[in-house]
Amino acid sequence: MFRKLIGLSAIVLGLAAPVAATANELDNATVSAGCTGYTFTASGKYLEANDRYEVQYWFGLKLPNGKTWDVNGSLPVKSQDGNGDFNANLFEGWGPFPQGKFDLVYGRATLADDTTGKTWNNAYVTFSPECFYCQGMCSSQTQDPSNFNGTAIAPGSTIWFNSNSRG
Repeated sequence: MFRKLIGLSAIVLGLAAPVAATANELDNATVSAGCTGYTFTASGKYLEANDRYEVQYWFGLKLPNGKTWDVNGSLPVKSQDGNGDFNANLFEGWGPFPQGKFDLVYGRATLADDTTGKTWNNAYVTFSPECFYCQGMCSSQTQDPSNFNGTAIAPGSTIWFNSNSRG
């Protein structure tokens, strides 16, 4: 009987013990890259409703010449659901790149609370794909010496351009 009473007391005390609250958690971070730029995506949970957050990130891009370029940025978390969960992304351009293979080699992201100045957990950045190939920079003409003969273009108008390579 005494053993049952002790076992029951332990269960009751265990249920009454305070549970540590989880807050401000960065679950994952991903970079999807190509020759013209990359998309950074991050998700997390348990954000405080009235605070402003961002995900600070950096990753390495190994260039065809063997050097590694550190890419740094931040992703503002503009919205979260009623549970404090978020999923956000942004695109950043960086091209044109020379011909060759580019490898994404390392990366880390940190959840930062801009309201309180605190930083929370880190997540390793995953890459999809882990490498990509570029065909090289475009060698065609990038500006046209012609003009619009001084004719004004009305606001809200649409202008169509036809590009024709001469050469």
